[in-house]
Amino acid sequence: MPGTRPNPTASRRVLAAQLRRLRLAAGKSTEDAARELMASSSKISRLESGERTPQARDVRDLARFYGATDDDIEHMQLLVSEARRKGWWADYSTEEEQGENYLGLESAASSMDVFENLRWPGLLQTEAVTRALLKDIRLPGALPLGFIDDQVVLRRKRQERMLSGELSAHFILDEGVFHRPLGVDVVDAQARHVLDIANDLPNVTLQIVALRRGSYPGLDGSFLILQYPKESGLEDIAFSEGLHGMLLMERPSVVDKYRKVFSGIASEYALPPGESLDWLRGFL
Repeated sequence: MPGTRPNPTASRRVLAAQLRRLRLAAGKSTEDAARELMASSSKISRLESGERTPQARDVRDLARFYGATDDDIEHMQLLVSEARRKGWWADYSTEEEQGENYLGLESAASSMDVFENLRWPGLLQTEAVTRALLKDIRLPGALPLGFIDDQVVLRRKRQERMLSGELSAHFILDEGVFHRPLGVDVVDAQARHVLDIANDLPNVTLQIVALRRGSYPGLDGSFLILQYPKESGLEDIAFSEGLHGMLLMERPSVVDKYRKVFSGIASEYALPPGESLDWLRGFL
């Protein structure tokens, strides 16, 4: 199962956060750290943002420079080793590196809040819907060869954690998602699939925003929030997706803004979970 395998993305980000905390606790600047490594300040910034996988020697030298304990250094070396491994998703094509980052971060999350006003969320999609959505989602020739087949497998693997109960998920879907013409049989099968999941899995919550609600904050665009256990060392992250690719937002004030919007849609605009299931039964 994806969630039980080594997660290089999560390890890299935890390591980055530890390096930054150690540097600040030691009262050192990025310029001080750069001089210690005989490198540029931009390299230190990239190490502390998790954008690149560090060399074990650089981590060891920086940790010693910051006054870290031997136990801390040993733990950080383990994180370096894990960060340099391939994630389970590495054998499948994605459009860009940020997509791989997302897969790693989702695999480490314990829960997620998903708002969609355009299409079915990947964690809820049947294979038929995945293929129907992706075949025309880019201009002809823009997708890599084999991309759709890989996405079908990727989404099935991503769904494993939710279906097993390892990942909790709260979905809010705009009613417009249900009316996108992908084929009557395809949409009906997808809606039944979502009803079964929301009805049978205690770790999944589903809410619908009916079209009759008119304008509401969700019309600004779809987004999701990934949440992590405190012991993971990871901070919650918000994502949005579009032609720009995956936009990752990790500043706490920005994540909190998305969290408040999600909470507001859930409490003020979306049907409660029970009524949402009744609405879905009526749709079928």
